[in-house]
Amino acid sequence: MAKRPTSKASGLKRRRPSRAEREARMQRGIIIGTIVVAVVVVSLIGFALLNDLVLIPNKAIATVNGDKITTKDFQDRVLIDFYFQTGGVVQQGLDPSLLAQYSLDLLIQGLIVQQQAAERGIEVSDADVQQENELLFGYDSGEPEPTPTITPTRTPTIEPTATSTYVFTPTPSPTPTLEPGVTPTATPTITPTPTITPTLAGTPTPTATLLPQPTLAPVSEEEYTQQYDQFLQAIADFTGIPVERVQATWFERVRGQLTAERLMESLNLQADDTKVEVHAAHILVATEEEALAIKQRINAGEQFEVLAAELSLDTSNAYKGGDLGWFEKGGMVAEFEEAVFNMEVGTISDPIETQFGWHLIKLYDRRVVKTTPQEQETQRQSEFQDLIDGWRAEGDVVIDPNWANVVPAAPQQSN
Repeated sequence: MAKRPTSKASGLKRRRPSRAEREARMQRGIIIGTIVVAVVVVSLIGFALLNDLVLIPNKAIATVNGDKITTKDFQDRVLIDFYFQTGGVVQQGLDPSLLAQYSLDLLIQGLIVQQQAAERGIEVSDADVQQENELLFGYDSGEPEPTPTITPTRTPTIEPTATSTYVFTPTPSPTPTLEPGVTPTATPTITPTPTITPTLAGTPTPTATLLPQPTLAPVSEEEYTQQYDQFLQAIADFTGIPVERVQATWFERVRGQLTAERLMESLNLQADDTKVEVHAAHILVATEEEALAIKQRINAGEQFEVLAAELSLDTSNAYKGGDLGWFEKGGMVAEFEEAVFNMEVGTISDPIETQFGWHLIKLYDRRVVKTTPQEQETQRQSEFQDLIDGWRAEGDVVIDPNWANVVPAAPQQSN
C-alpha cells in the first residue's frame, strides 16, 4: 500500500494577537476577576448582615416545651432589667452579665406561666393589658379596676444592722422586747461577722421593679399619655432599643403579670391563718468546747445574758444579751430552727452546730398569733413560685450552653 505522502509545512501559521487584542483580553480578565471578588465580598457582607440582623437575633437562646426565647428577646430583657436595677443611670463598673441569668430565668418562668394559663383557658386580651397599663400610671378610664398585680417571686428583705455598743442591763426575768405581731425581717446573705442569719426557704430570687407604682392622685388621659411616652423614651435612651420595641416588650411584661395573677387566682392557693413565734436568745462561739464551757458556767449560776454580751461572736445582738426577739418558722437556718422550736420555754439548749459556729439557745417564750393579710399573700406567692419551679423541673427546658456569649454590653454614658 502506498504511503500517504506527508505534507510539509503548509505555510499556514497561527496569527499572533496584536498588542491591542492582548491588552483587551487582559482588561476583560481583570474586569471579570474584579466582578468575582466584588460578588464574594458583597456575599460575605450580606451574610454577615443577615447573620447579625436576622439569624442571630432570631436564634433560640432557650426553648420551653417547644416555645422559643430568641436571642433578641433575651438581650432586650437584660437591658431593660438593667434599666430598672440602675434607675436609668449609667454607672461605671456595673455589668449586665451579673443580671443576665436572672433575666433569662424570668423569661423562662414567663413562658411556663403562659403555657399553664393556656391549658386552663385563661386569656389576657390587649384591652386588659391597655387598661392595666393605664391604671399603673394613675389613669382610670372608668372601667372596673383589676385586682392587685401579683409578682410571683420571693422578695427578701434586709434586717437592719444593730450597733455594737454594749447596752444590755441584766434583769432576773427577761421579757420580750417586741410588740405582738412584729417579726424580725430576714436577710438572705451571710455577713463576714458570724451571725445567726435568718434565711428564706429555698434560694431567694433577686427582684427587679417590673412595674411602676400606681400614683396616689388620678391623672388625666393627657397626663397619662405624656408620662407613659416619657417612660418609654427614658428606657429607649438608656438601652438603645427603639421605642416601638420597648413599648411592645413592656406590654408583654404587663401581660405576663396579669396572666400570672389570673393563673394564681384560679389555683385557689390557701394560706395559714395563724403562725407560731418564739422569743429566744443565743450565744455564738467558734467551737463545741467553748460552748460546753459556757454551759457549765451558766449551770454554776452565771447569767446567760451577761455571758452572751461578753463572749458571743454575733455582734448584731451580743450587746442585747444575745436577744433575737420574736421570730417564726422559716426565719432562721435549719439546725437552729429545729432546735429552738422543739425546746421547752425557760430552758437552755445543749451546743447546736450551724454553718456559723456553735450556739447555746435560751427560749424565753412561745406564742401563736394570727397572720396578717400581707403574710398570707406572701405565703400564697411562695406556694405559687414553688408550683412554677415544679412545672419547670417537669417540663422540657433547653438552654443554649453558649447563651452567656450574647449578653449585651452595658449602656455607655452619652456625651
